[in-house]
Amino acid sequence: MAGTDQEPAYLTFSFRVKDATSGKHLVRLSNAVNTTWNYVNEVSERSARRGPKWVTKKQLRDLTKGASKELALPSQVIQEIIDEFLTKRKEVGRPRLRWRVSRGARRSLGWIPFTNQDVEISGSIALFRGRKIPL
Repeated sequence: MAGTDQEPAYLTFSFRVKDATSGKHLVRLSNAVNTTWNYVNEVSERSARRGPKWVTKKQLRDLTKGASKELALPSQVIQEIIDEFLTKRKEVGRPRLRWRVSRGARRSLGWIPFTNQDVEISGSIALFRGRKIPL
């Protein structure tokens, strides 16, 4: 099958965290991810109201520069959130997606996009940027 273009295969791992303090840390990170998602969603909605051109990836990355210190998220994670948002926005063809709710009965399932630079798994322990998380 020479000449066929195949998409790269992605592996998705799901782990159960067994430590209460690591769980709290991960909830804080997922809340920061939801905040970033909602900010990008709002900027996208406002840009669509102003004209027919929607906000681009470069514009969103420029707007979120420096947010990594405030949110305690690595900049690569913020860029992954933007990429995921733009992918979902393109799929549905709308400038605004659903808001990510961090608290309450209808809260969104927390997620944190890890890159291969961020996480290292060895045995029953994962290291997220140097912080041990028992699995």
